[in-house]
Amino acid sequence: LSLEAEAGWLKIIFKMFQNGKTGVYKISTKALQNLWRKSAEETKEIIGELLDANVCIIDVNGKDCVFKNRRMMRQHDISEKRSKAVQTRYT
Repeated sequence: LSLEAEAGWLKIIFKMFQNGKTGVYKISTKALQNLWRKSAEETKEIIGELLDANVCIIDVNGKDCVFKNRRMMRQHDISEKRSKAVQTRYT
């Protein structure tokens, strides 16, 4: 990855971490441009680079982008299963 794409991905990971560690982060394309401080064309290039490198799952639907971090999603699912197992154990 280029330095710009790597920095952009890290910013998305930080936002995911702040929003509950679910591994999914939805953001409008305009807000994404503001977050990365890039133009619309540069933002598209970074998204394309992240997709080409298979870093994450990105769904672009018109004005919204949904970033999915496979590892964080897997960890969140495991945590939920363990939490449910503990709850059923003591009831």
